[in-house]
Amino acid sequence: MTPTIMAQIFGFRPHGRPVDAVADCHRRKNQETLAKPFIISFATINQNCSFLNYLKKFSTEKDRDQQHMLFLLYWLNRFIFPNHSSTVLLKYRHLAEALHNHIDVGLGPIVLARLFKNLHTATLENPLNLSAPGAFWMVQIWLQVYFPELRFSNVVLPDDQVLALPLMTAEVPKCSTEEYLMFFRHCTKRLFEKEREEEEARIEFRKKFLSVTLPRDLPF
Repeated sequence: MTPTIMAQIFGFRPHGRPVDAVADCHRRKNQETLAKPFIISFATINQNCSFLNYLKKFSTEKDRDQQHMLFLLYWLNRFIFPNHSSTVLLKYRHLAEALHNHIDVGLGPIVLARLFKNLHTATLENPLNLSAPGAFWMVQIWLQVYFPELRFSNVVLPDDQVLALPLMTAEVPKCSTEEYLMFFRHCTKRLFEKEREEEEARIEFRKKFLSVTLPRDLPF
């Protein structure tokens, strides 16, 4: 799952400058200064950190660069790294700033780590704990790439762009998040129509699991 879900399916960079809340701890002495820094004050964002207040406060921002960074900060908190409080957290401010300035941050590792944490939280309990905030839609997309029975038959996976794009824009299959996660938990048992010998089943599973990974992706 690690090399494909980030680079091949979603197009996230698998390497690059580490992402953290401080951002400057990895800054080299000869590193160029940011072309467009985030200048909205911490206090102003904290005072309007709820999603609703944030949109009301900053929707009229005139500076196009600041407007884009404000949008990226909202997008990261709302959809990529959602939290229980449903607020805009400042710890992703440097990431929004880096994305706007096209800095080569390694977004893949932090997204994958957060996704694994979400899956860990969701699957600790029985039944599944789906109240934990997380980008479970990424797991749904990943499973649709590997298992055609989970997506509509008219969806064609492209060769010249990230695989998630047609799946994210297509009609959503009528499966609940819980059904996807249960499929994920028991996928090795559901790969085969008939029971096979254990070793033969493992070999067949490895073939199918690696079918999306291209040789050029493996060095990452």
